[in-house]
Amino acid sequence: MKSKMWLISLGLAVVLVVGTLVPGCAGGPKQEWLYSPYTEKKISLTLTTDTGPIEVAVATKIVEQLNDFGIDVKLETMDPTAYTSAMFDDPVTGGLQLFLGSDHPSPDPYSRWIWWYGLDYYEGYWNPCYWYNATFEELFPLLFFEGEDLQQVTLDIQEVFHGDIPMYMMYRRDMINAYRTDRWTNWYEGMGGQVVWCNPYSIWDVKWVGGGGTKSLRLAWDHETALNMDISPLTLTEQGCQYLLQNYDTYAHFARLGFTDSGYEEDPWEFKPGLITHYEVFDDTRSCPIREHDVDVQVWRLHVREGVKWHDYDVSGKNVTAYDIEWTVENHSSPWEYDKPSNWKLYFEGDEEAGIEPYQIDPSWWVEVVDDYTIDFIYDQPITTDTFPSWWTWEPIVPKHKFEDCEDPKQCTGDYVGSGPFKLVEYEQGDHYKYVRNPDWWGWDENGGPYEGEVEELWFYVIPEISNWQMALENGDVDWMQWPSPSVIEYLDSLPNIDISITPGIGIHYLGFNLAIPEKLWCKCGVDCQCDDEEAVWKGYRYYDQKGSERYGWGGPFPDPAKNPLHDKVLREAIAYAIDVEDIIDLVYQGHAELADSWVYTDSPNHHPDLELYEYNPTKARQMLEAAGYWWE
Repeated sequence: MKSKMWLISLGLAVVLVVGTLVPGCAGGPKQEWLYSPYTEKKISLTLTTDTGPIEVAVATKIVEQLNDFGIDVKLETMDPTAYTSAMFDDPVTGGLQLFLGSDHPSPDPYSRWIWWYGLDYYEGYWNPCYWYNATFEELFPLLFFEGEDLQQVTLDIQEVFHGDIPMYMMYRRDMINAYRTDRWTNWYEGMGGQVVWCNPYSIWDVKWVGGGGTKSLRLAWDHETALNMDISPLTLTEQGCQYLLQNYDTYAHFARLGFTDSGYEEDPWEFKPGLITHYEVFDDTRSCPIREHDVDVQVWRLHVREGVKWHDYDVSGKNVTAYDIEWTVENHSSPWEYDKPSNWKLYFEGDEEAGIEPYQIDPSWWVEVVDDYTIDFIYDQPITTDTFPSWWTWEPIVPKHKFEDCEDPKQCTGDYVGSGPFKLVEYEQGDHYKYVRNPDWWGWDENGGPYEGEVEELWFYVIPEISNWQMALENGDVDWMQWPSPSVIEYLDSLPNIDISITPGIGIHYLGFNLAIPEKLWCKCGVDCQCDDEEAVWKGYRYYDQKGSERYGWGGPFPDPAKNPLHDKVLREAIAYAIDVEDIIDLVYQGHAELADSWVYTDSPNHHPDLELYEYNPTKARQMLEAAGYWWE
């Protein structure tokens, strides 16, 4: 027996040696890799995601599938803060080639908010792909102006965006929420779930059933953001958005986004009063603050809710007035949207101490206070009146008396004084936020408002590990968690006092293609590019001087796959066809997601009906690449 075992061992050793010397005999066919006709080198890419377990699982499957197809892709993970910074701070220096992203389009039927992802990055917008398309740049502003066919513009934008796949729309996952019922009831279960970005109704409407003690509502998330008033980083995280919605008042409130047999639960663009009770729009003639002569304008007159107290009313004796709104839009609000009258003083008068020179261009909007509770937003070019401006539902109104003495209002906390339903009273970075009820908030039913929630204390916990979320929920340490792993849904639902709700998702998950040219390949005059300005630097597709201002416009240089392989649209399309998204949905989400082809929901009448889904088709992907001159070896 011993000699037979020795022979078997020897035989295995021979097989291993032969297998090492002749891989095709031991491990099947030799791995073939894709080569570029532009460089004659193997294409090697890196896919980056944050460390969330579901995100890592999705990224791992994509890497496996692309490697099997023959594209050499490696996986890189980053902590959520570093990952967000790498995506949005500067896609050139961030160095992410392929990356996973997600976002929650607003219920806007024209998806105006989310299309900012496609605008020119160096104009200051969110464009983690550094993508540019001249047709898109012409179409996007039309969504905001009076007299346009907004549905047709939306359809045209979807064709352009989808056709170039700067972001490959992969799937929209269900919202899965787990919550305890032994302390709270009347949870809101419509689209968006309990307290996702634009649905705070479970905080404003939940009812206490927990008996004695403080009525504290305890919610858990996996990451946080710093608490200052810089809108950009705050709106990049769930906790940051909730801070803005709970601590401050907005102009209007979001609709409840649940679906019924006849459509949305509430009309997404019916005005729901917030700090603004009502408004009217009319034409007028006004004196422009820069031109100093009369111009024909469109006026949106906003009426401010009277008697609303700032959180520090006992000390300051201050109510919210139109002057707070004037100060907010001129000094604080983010200047993203065409229909947002913000920052004209900063952007046009400049700031000598900060070294910001005034721009020599005319404003297209400004604000004028009519009286303590009335303010006019004045537009030189009329914006659409089909809906009220989308930013009304999420832009906070801040107290002038707390911020006006700050050196930089966007970096100042203002002592967290707002006028919203809750007051931030405790903040331990990396652990928790604690809020207490603002009994004076106009929205509570006892004050004549529409919201009946009974929360006295509101806790937002930061729990990085999803397994710890689950344990905290089971032990009763938290009342709610979002997106538990699909593998534990049945288990959690079987436990007493825990319910699971599954609703249509609001978030679109995508694979992003960074079309910037890495910093080490930027060209300066006399090296790789032709120009007549020694300060000119080529970032991506466009010439900029060292201050970032445009010098040459869009005429070249053109995308160059020799510097960035993803500049070739054929490769981007082939990658999309080589990914089996339905397999990912089945394995990672256990079916709780659906394929997506656009930021516009399929339920919307403005969703383009003829967009081609990049369904799994590796044969087609290979044929496309070979026809374009790519080869495997």
